[in-house]
Amino acid sequence: MPEWVGPYKLKVKVISAALTRSTDLLSKMDPYAQIEFTRAGVTRQLKGPTHKSGHKTPAWNWEIDLYYGGEATSIGADTLKVSVFEEDLVTGNDLVGESPPILMS
Repeated sequence: MPEWVGPYKLKVKVISAALTRSTDLLSKMDPYAQIEFTRAGVTRQLKGPTHKSGHKTPAWNWEIDLYYGGEATSIGADTLKVSVFEEDLVTGNDLVGESPPILMS
């Protein structure tokens, strides 16, 4: 994983979510947030903490610093996307929701 540095620091704080659907039929969901940060065509995925039994209203208060260049390159601009997954150790993690990619310029 590359060590990304840049003139700009972006402090990202994923506080909570209000989910509209459940992927767990018999119990409460264990959701976690994942940040997908793309810089110059290279994508890094950062998994946040899981809120056990958080179901449709998880709260994480997860904070992370990302460094970026702020400039568009020939490969593409820096982007940020936040997704929420339901952690399931038996059947695999399910996507519950996601933001559209955010262009960082």
